[in-house]
Amino acid sequence: MTRENRLTAGLPLGSLAGIPLRLAPTWLIGAVVITVVYAPLVRRLVPGTSDLASVLVGVTLALLLGLSVLLHELGHCVAALRAGIGVRQVHLSLLGGSTELARDPRTPRAEAVIAGAGPAVSVVLAVTAVLAWRFGTGPGPLTLPSLLLLQVGLANAAVAVSNLLPGLPLDGGRVLRALVWGITGRPSSGTAAARIGSVVVALLLAAWGVHGLATGGSSAWLQAVVAAVLVLVVLDGARNPEEQPEPVTVLPATTALVHAVTVGGAVLVTDDLGRTRGVLDRAHGVALLHRRPDALLGEATTLLLPEQLVPQHADLTAARDRLGPGAAIVVLGADSHPVGVLL
Repeated sequence: MTRENRLTAGLPLGSLAGIPLRLAPTWLIGAVVITVVYAPLVRRLVPGTSDLASVLVGVTLALLLGLSVLLHELGHCVAALRAGIGVRQVHLSLLGGSTELARDPRTPRAEAVIAGAGPAVSVVLAVTAVLAWRFGTGPGPLTLPSLLLLQVGLANAAVAVSNLLPGLPLDGGRVLRALVWGITGRPSSGTAAARIGSVVVALLLAAWGVHGLATGGSSAWLQAVVAAVLVLVVLDGARNPEEQPEPVTVLPATTALVHAVTVGGAVLVTDDLGRTRGVLDRAHGVALLHRRPDALLGEATTLLLPEQLVPQHADLTAARDRLGPGAAIVVLGADSHPVGVLL
């Protein structure tokens, strides 16, 4: 799924194409659970498999699923970068992955493409794994390689389907938001529709989980747990607004630009009297530094209009509707000092 929630926790895994990768400790818990649950299944489905081999297959499956989630998130990353939106980091956790974008998409088309790119990768992985099983190992008696291929294919299909459910913060909720946004021309209408979708999806998932428990079966409890987790995820997405102001750093216009561009998050620019005048255009600032390393922050500043300064208690989504998707919104606290910004 794609979320702009300023994640910072997790173990650093390095970077890929300049995008930092982080692994939450909870992912390790999930890997252990997959190994413990899957090892007995391996021995039952592939008779004659030793205890050690079944554990190794379980560990391999956990790693392959982690790689699949990473590729899903990188699908979001590629689509975002092609849309001109930077990616702060990718975060892998027990519940899947998250891609933190530098800013929200400014058009419904960009939102839909970025949201749909992850499930599209999962579908490709699912089809590839099933085809490799069909034409590589054949539909005969299961072997350890064929079992792994089938499980990877089924898992990626499940990831694609679950992420396309039309509720926030899932990718399907973002696609629904983009569709309604495109039809109405109002981001707030898209967000409202996606929140309604979250409630409907939560109710259907809860019914699915209860039905599983009522009918019994070997996977009833697993079905109920999966349903409960997804219900919590979509209800949280329905409750929390999609756009959250990010913390800001306030610097005077006379600050050296080389210092300002290294500051994380948004940078607000003040004049000699301390009044907020603009916001750093980071891309322009980096380009300017290549030509003039001694440039000042004020030279890479996008000036703000008075209507872009919005009180903290105001409806930020409505403000986005009024100002348009490309405008920065500075959120002012009770003392009229900036406390956050939407870029």
